[in-house]
Amino acid sequence: MTSANESGLMKVLKVVLTPFVFAVMFLFWKPAKFLSGKAYGGKWKDSLLAGLIGFALSCLAAVSAANFGLAHGISFIWWGLASVVAFVYTGGIVWPAAFLGVFKPLWNFGDKLLDLTRKLAKNVTGPLFAGAASVARKIPGADALWEVVQNTPVVEGAKSRKRWAVGVCHGVVFVATLALTALVAYVSYNYLLALVPAPLLSVYFVNQALAGLLALTAATFVMVPLYQLQDEGK
Repeated sequence: MTSANESGLMKVLKVVLTPFVFAVMFLFWKPAKFLSGKAYGGKWKDSLLAGLIGFALSCLAAVSAANFGLAHGISFIWWGLASVVAFVYTGGIVWPAAFLGVFKPLWNFGDKLLDLTRKLAKNVTGPLFAGAASVARKIPGADALWEVVQNTPVVEGAKSRKRWAVGVCHGVVFVATLALTALVAYVSYNYLLALVPAPLLSVYFVNQALAGLLALTAATFVMVPLYQLQDEGK
């Protein structure tokens, strides 16, 4: 009799758990295995970067889930389970999908773009600035004024060095570059945050983190070329 009851219980459990197991396998495990293998595999630098960001986002999602549960008086069992699910789902699905679909192509494009702007700054913009400065110094009185600003008065044995005016110019350009970069980051962040509303990710602050990462990427695309132009055009 006991054996028959146990057999019946096992059949019931199989009927109840089979759809759940299939859902976990096909809705999470297989996609997570595929996406994680693509995102965290490959070159060690890319894998390390993707892994660190994925771990940070997963921790953020887990902590956010716990805070949400505590703030709303939810039982420890449920918010603890939600934290585990948020950690695994973010690291296994959300971040790998975002990395492969958006960030990796964007960063690869950025590497090529910044390499191109570096070459342009060195081979085109730098000589162009130098030529323009050379032409400007042909204006009557400009060369003497430039020597006063650029160099110390000629003293026997003293080395020529840049004066404070040049440093001020560099400082103004540097501050302007930082201000423009911050503006681009701020505008990009707010635009991206409103572009893709995701209530579930919003609860776990994952969408804010992804928008911030994209905004930081956009700011880098602005700041680095401007710095290259400044550095090569000194």
